[in-house]
Amino acid sequence: MVKLSAYYHENGILMIQRADYIEDGWFIEIDGSYFRLYEIPPGGGKAELIRIYKTFQEAYRTAISMT
Repeated sequence: MVKLSAYYHENGILMIQRADYIEDGWFIEIDGSYFRLYEIPPGGGKAELIRIYKTFQEAYRTAISMT
């Protein structure tokens, strides 16, 4: 079973990620009906938008393939 963590961003957007710390790997922002996948460089830094998806499943499938 895969462990996911969920966090609320300061502007109310829900962020879901696989890593224990937001500074590592990837996260998905859920904003209304869109799912934005971001990648974070190892050790932290500015998150890079990978793509915007219409379904969580598509975003999550891509995120898992990145790890």
